[in-house]
Amino acid sequence: MLIFRLKFFLISFLILNLKIIAQERYNYAEVWNGWNNNTRYVYLWGFLDGGDATYGIAGEYWLNEGDWFKEPELPKVKIVREKTHLFFELEVIREVITELYKDPANSYISFTKIVYISRDKIKGDDIEESIRLARKEANENYLMMQKRK
Repeated sequence: MLIFRLKFFLISFLILNLKIIAQERYNYAEVWNGWNNNTRYVYLWGFLDGGDATYGIAGEYWLNEGDWFKEPELPKVKIVREKTHLFFELEVIREVITELYKDPANSYISFTKIVYISRDKIKGDDIEESIRLARKEANENYLMMQKRK
């Protein structure tokens, strides 16, 4: 499994960097749809592990000893936890991402943004503004890259 994850990471990294070097618009939906459900799950698993690790490491630097588990929860801990944790089963998030990427207008929304948008949709939040902003950011990033040519 470790070798599979390593190969997956390296191939994804190379694809992303080749597109960036060529300064093409990166179609995240195309990549997502090219993966099978197992590969999508592995990606989300890595996303979850990375987020949890980052949350834990950051907490070591911005929290005093004992603040992590104070009751009631400190506002700064709650805000970061609510913004970074996924809270739902990866299979459910995977299906919502797949559904969101069916809309061609969402094709260029980054994996990071689409994961959190999916989580918020499952939570019952109105995601229209998040989708609009993610599309706008994807377009602005592309235009900025074109100016650098």
